[in-house]
Amino acid sequence: MAQGAETNRFNWWKWAFFATLLAFEIARELAVLAADQSASITALKNITHINGYVSASGRWWRVDGHGALVPGTVTIECRPETAECVEASVMVMNGVMPPTMDVFKAKWHETSVSYVNENPDCARYSVRIDWKEDRATATRVRKENPANPNCKMLEPKLDMELGDGYNSNENTDESAKHFVPIIQAMTALTKWFS
Repeated sequence: MAQGAETNRFNWWKWAFFATLLAFEIARELAVLAADQSASITALKNITHINGYVSASGRWWRVDGHGALVPGTVTIECRPETAECVEASVMVMNGVMPPTMDVFKAKWHETSVSYVNENPDCARYSVRIDWKEDRATATRVRKENPANPNCKMLEPKLDMELGDGYNSNENTDESAKHFVPIIQAMTALTKWFS
C-alpha cells in the first residue's frame, strides 16, 4: 500500500519549478519592453467628412518598407469655404519639439482632398485625404536643387500613410524587434478572442 501511495503522489515541486520559470520569463520580457526608450505616441487615426469639412489625425507611418519616421502626431483640417487645409503637428526628437502649424491651398475631388507642402528647405510633401477609403497618404520627394547642402542626405522619395500612434509593425529591421514570445502570444490570443 505504501508503494501505490508513492506513485499517485502529486509532484508539487515540478509544477512550482515551471510556474517560477514562467514568472521569471514574463518579468524578463516586461523588463526588455520597459528598457526600450523609443518614443510612444498615443494618437488614434481618425478621418472625418461632414458637409465638405474634412479632418484627419494620427501619426505618419512609412509604407515603402524602409526605416522608421521621427515619431509625432498630426491633425489636418480642410474647409471648402476657404479652399485651405490647416496642418498642425508635433514631433518627438530628443524630447517633444515645439508644435508647428501651416496653411495650404487645397483641391477638392469627388471623394478626397489634397494639398502640397513646399515649405521645407529639402522636400515637397503631397498629401491626400480620401474619406471614402478612410485613408490619408503622403509622399515626400526631395527637391531638385535645394539651397541647403544638407538636403543631399535626404532620401529621394518616401511614402507614408496616416495610422494610429502605436503600430506593431513599426520596426522593419528584424534586429530591432524584441524577443518577447509570451507577451506576443498573449497579445495574439487577446486579439483572436476580441
